[in-house]
Amino acid sequence: MVKAVWLAVLLALLAQLALAECVQVEKIIIERGGSVEPPDAPVERVGDVYRLTASICSRRGIVVEASNVVIDGGGFTLAGSKLPGSAGIALVLVSNATVRNLSVSDFYYGVRVEFSDEIRLEALHVSGCAEGVSIANSTRVRVALSRFKGNVAGVSALHSGGFEVSHCAIEGGLWGVFASHSPGSRVGGCAISNSSWGVLLLASPRSALVGNALEGTGFYPFESFDLIVANNTVNGRPLAYLEGVKGVVVEDAGQVVVVRSNRVSVIGVNASRTSVGVALIRTNNSLVEGCSVVGSRWSVLLHSAAGNLVRNCTLAGNEVGLYLFESTANELSGNLLLFNGVGLRLVGSSGNAVWGNCFVANRAEAELAGGQGNAWDRGPRGGNYWSAHYAEDVDGDGVLDQPYRVGAGNVDRYPLAACPLALKLPEPAPSCRLRLEANGSEVSEVEWGTTVVVRVQAGGALPVRAVRFEVGNLTAGWFKWDRSEGGWDALMKAFAVKPQTAGAITVKAQVRDAAGRLGACGAELRVKPPPQPEASRPAGWRPETAIAAAALLALLAVALAAKLRKRAKSSR
Repeated sequence: MVKAVWLAVLLALLAQLALAECVQVEKIIIERGGSVEPPDAPVERVGDVYRLTASICSRRGIVVEASNVVIDGGGFTLAGSKLPGSAGIALVLVSNATVRNLSVSDFYYGVRVEFSDEIRLEALHVSGCAEGVSIANSTRVRVALSRFKGNVAGVSALHSGGFEVSHCAIEGGLWGVFASHSPGSRVGGCAISNSSWGVLLLASPRSALVGNALEGTGFYPFESFDLIVANNTVNGRPLAYLEGVKGVVVEDAGQVVVVRSNRVSVIGVNASRTSVGVALIRTNNSLVEGCSVVGSRWSVLLHSAAGNLVRNCTLAGNEVGLYLFESTANELSGNLLLFNGVGLRLVGSSGNAVWGNCFVANRAEAELAGGQGNAWDRGPRGGNYWSAHYAEDVDGDGVLDQPYRVGAGNVDRYPLAACPLALKLPEPAPSCRLRLEANGSEVSEVEWGTTVVVRVQAGGALPVRAVRFEVGNLTAGWFKWDRSEGGWDALMKAFAVKPQTAGAITVKAQVRDAAGRLGACGAELRVKPPPQPEASRPAGWRPETAIAAAALLALLAVALAAKLRKRAKSSR
């Protein structure tokens, strides 16, 4: 605690020193006529070049109203105060302007460009902003040789044709580069890392993505066609982009994006830490088979796609496992959806067949919005395995006795009792260990009538979902692992019981993990027989009286025997 306080004090002092090293100015304006306001701002003008002569701390940054100018930061820093809506550099209604050699931090926008033309942003370092560079309703804006780190979002362009980002390093944030309704945009030679969306194009046709290295992120074109996409990598492997092709097979890629194509096969691709592992956009009659997508935003996306087959894939640890958006008549079978935020998301999608899949330990097994007529099973042959579904399989046919309600109007009538994809499941399988307790101590033998607490510990690669017990002739049904009920204490992981049979009895437990796999354990318990009841004694009974009575009875018995012998002799 003391260290934390001293650290806070040190940081505050450093912040004060940083402020002391910069010139405090509320706002600087480069006016249309070329003058600088306020006149004493640390800006030196040489012709059309305005050079900073010191670092600046400002709430509202520098506003450029003049065209045909160069703003040279001279390697200094322009620091803001995180004022909502503020911009480090704002260029509005200008043309032919350049901003270069400047570090910008802690504004809402690092650089904001609106209604402008032929703007060049070069050699900038932007950090700590909501948006590094925001461009709107402008043309021919070029961002080059700049670095963006620690911003909520990187570089964006809205309704800005001819937008270009080249040879920049962009790290983190919701997106690296986002172009919306900006035809002819170009991203080239950039290193973009650890963004939710590395390069995101929205309704930006005839754009180009060339020679970029994407790490821990990826590329997604939404309603953007006629693109040039070449020589890009995702996590060091090729970004496979196909548009308008037929009969092509893809077997090795860091990310696969297929657009307006037919009969494409994506086989055995292993992708990780990307925006979308495999995307089929307006693509029909294609196959995604044996692929693995791990740790990504969306693993497999079908967008306005029909007649496709996604099977035998492992989709684990993604925000969404399978995502169908306005897609119809597709088949999803034999896939393992494990540890995803959402296993399967269907939005406006109808007539799809979903069967033979394993939904294991996802935060939400499925999310449905719109659409109708999706099938979730193949009749009595079975549907899918759902780890969130608790039901019995009394007849042991491998199908649970209760249907699973996926969503409104969507029912898996024949949910599977266990995941059939055993070879794909992580090891180890579930296991358990028992401890028998009475009165708080571990026991192996108890008196008749003692309450025994059966405490179970379980482990394995997947979460444990259920447990059941056998204590001698007593068999308890399945209990949910994390819900107390009927003698099962979920918090203590213990089951309380009074054995009804004397002698040696076997105590058994069985645990079931999120994939339906079973683990078992047992222990021996000896129960002493109940004590025999004693005969009732008359009131006033004393031991010495009993002894005297016994002696008297013995004497009478001897006398009777002698009399009988004498009578027998006389009768002869």
